[in-house]
Amino acid sequence: MKGDDFFTTGEVAALCGVTLRTVINWINKDYLISHKLPGTRGDNRIPKESLVSFMLKNGMPLPKELLISDKNITVDNNLVLVVDDDIGMAKSIARILRQLGKNTLIANNGFEAGVLYAEKHPFLMTLDIQMPKIDGFSVLQSLRQRKIGKILVISAVDKSLQDRAFSYGADEFLEKPFHIDDLRRIIKKIESYQR
Repeated sequence: MKGDDFFTTGEVAALCGVTLRTVINWINKDYLISHKLPGTRGDNRIPKESLVSFMLKNGMPLPKELLISDKNITVDNNLVLVVDDDIGMAKSIARILRQLGKNTLIANNGFEAGVLYAEKHPFLMTLDIQMPKIDGFSVLQSLRQRKIGKILVISAVDKSLQDRAFSYGADEFLEKPFHIDDLRRIIKKIESYQR
């Protein structure tokens, strides 16, 4: 067990800005996954991945101790993460991307998007803004300090929300409904950024 891969309840309390009792309650209610050390009373270790997932799910900003180090990242230059709560739309976007020779993963909510982004390091994420619970803006905010690839927002929102998406870190915007050729053109443009 590497020390930097696990945190004590006290360390989690400090990182989240809450009391030790709050962290213990999260663990007792199974909100936060932990490992209880054998032979101890209440001495838990929280895996880094569990803490990051919990914080993303609950819209908590990630402190620098939990941010991905650029030195340790290998971006998958052929992987696109498609994020949309409309499963039919997500599959349609993924199908077009596969026709362009891309590998795809689909996330149907903001929580899945954050976890898959952190685990798989796609060179591109397509993101719907209008999703329940954790919307696209929350995803953009949570990725702001650990963004590793490009983000293409694909959503049916007005101009003011498009501007907001760019201010939160989106690289390109495609308005729904869209024409397949427009999506292909933007993907080619994003690919040219990599060269």
